Amino acid sequence: MLGSVAFSIAEHVPLNRAFWWAITTASTVGFSDISGYTIVPKTLIGQFVVLVMIIIGVGIMGIVSSSLTTYFMRKNSVSVKNETQKDLKLIIQKLDKLERQSYVLTEQNLKMKEQIDQLKDEQNSSEWKKIKSWIGNHDKVNEAKDERK
Repeated sequence: MLGSVAFSIAEHVPLNRAFWWAITTASTVGFSDISGYTIVPKTLIGQFVVLVMIIIGVGIMGIVSSSLTTYFMRKNSVSVKNETQKDLKLIIQKLDKLERQSYVLTEQNLKMKEQIDQLKDEQNSSEWKKIKSWIGNHDKVNEAKDERK
């Protein structure tokens, strides 16, 4: 408002046009390309007002755009953080489940090893019985042959 009043007085432009000029200059939009009408400052005071308005406009637009960017980045980082925490919890749950399954499988493997060892021992002892029985029968057959001779 202050810039449009100063420009209106310095350049002898109606206040409504000076206000429109101040808005387009401060926002760095520059509507003169569309409207075909632009106000060019002719006095030193008018040129100084334009310079101040441009500097203020660029600064304000920078602040607004950086504030919006910061807002959206924080909002996005919170949602990403929540997603990451959910993903980590799910991964931990799955790892815990795998750990429990691994423990159960290890126990089952140990039991199977014991059973296999037990079966081997039983098989070996029955083989020994067969061998002893064969040796015993073989000895009896040899004794019978010796008695016949």
